[in-house]
Amino acid sequence: MTGERFNELNCDLYKKLQKAGWYEGRKIDISELVKECEKADVHLTEPQKRFIEEFGGLEGSTEGSMNDYFYISNKRTSKYSKEDCYFINISDCKSVKAEVNNDEIVKALTDYGKNTVRIGICWYYTCDILLSENGLMLLVNGGEIKPLGRTAMEGFYRILK
Repeated sequence: MTGERFNELNCDLYKKLQKAGWYEGRKIDISELVKECEKADVHLTEPQKRFIEEFGGLEGSTEGSMNDYFYISNKRTSKYSKEDCYFINISDCKSVKAEVNNDEIVKALTDYGKNTVRIGICWYYTCDILLSENGLMLLVNGGEIKPLGRTAMEGFYRILK
């Protein structure tokens, strides 16, 4: 997943991700998450699984800055609220539907695949982070769903810059 060189991006990103618990070659066990998702009819693709193995469970910010806070879940429910479910197909996700009109949900499912899932939050709960079937990070902000970058590192760079 990382296969990218950090010298191409801001070195500060590397430090922020390390502070959040990331390290090169990180691979957490997500077998329970995969089972829970399958029970709920959420089918994670291989790119999604690889992303979660590497980045799932990370939570970071720099000295309490609201602008660069993020949380990437590695559990079926959020640690913040039982009603705030993660790893749910976005067509069924109430919090995403509340922020994004149905046309945007339909567009996201059409453009990024029906197994696009909500995986986290950033900027102190103001934005949702989605993960497409092919592993592309997406940002739900102000009624729009936007790609964060072509790779996970580009996505984190945009969240944390």
